[in-house]
Amino acid sequence: GVFLVHFILNLIQAAEAGMEGKRGRLVYTDLAVAGILLCLMRNAGIFLVIAVLVILLLTSPRKQWKALAALGCVLVVVTVYSVICKNVLKIPTGEVRENFSVPIQQMAMVYRDKGLGLNVEMTGEQMEAMEEVIPLAGLANMVENDSADIAKSLFQEEVFAKNPGKYISLYFALGKQNPQIYKDAFRFLTLP
Repeated sequence: GVFLVHFILNLIQAAEAGMEGKRGRLVYTDLAVAGILLCLMRNAGIFLVIAVLVILLLTSPRKQWKALAALGCVLVVVTVYSVICKNVLKIPTGEVRENFSVPIQQMAMVYRDKGLGLNVEMTGEQMEAMEEVIPLAGLANMVENDSADIAKSLFQEEVFAKNPGKYISLYFALGKQNPQIYKDAFRFLTLP
């Protein structure tokens, strides 16, 4: 959590510096270091860095070119570090489920709410696909709002790896059909 806050504060500072035309290298160096630390401490941090990079590219690439360069450095350093750890040092990669805590929890809450008879849009086919990748049958009532541990522990990485497109499209379909549940799941997992 600390590195996430550190990264966000540095991102805000860099955005302000870019909009005001300031040329302080320290601001962008701090942003790069914060991004690297975020990604090294939390595997899913790389997704945040990529999202911010895309947003900056789409909104104000000329004004924020230094921030874009700093975030590009983050991607390069983290990628090189990962390759060295995996290929040179032979350190195995972590479990995929750790990177998908929020999406797994969002889907599990849709499944749980459907089982509780709440107003949830989920077809029988979607429920079957959900049970393949996160077999919650009989356990849905154990899904807690503020913890993804139960659903995450049931996540079937091998099943997901065989057909990721199917389950990624399921994730987006359920989110489109049940946006409030997805928002609530994200809020419960990220806010104190």
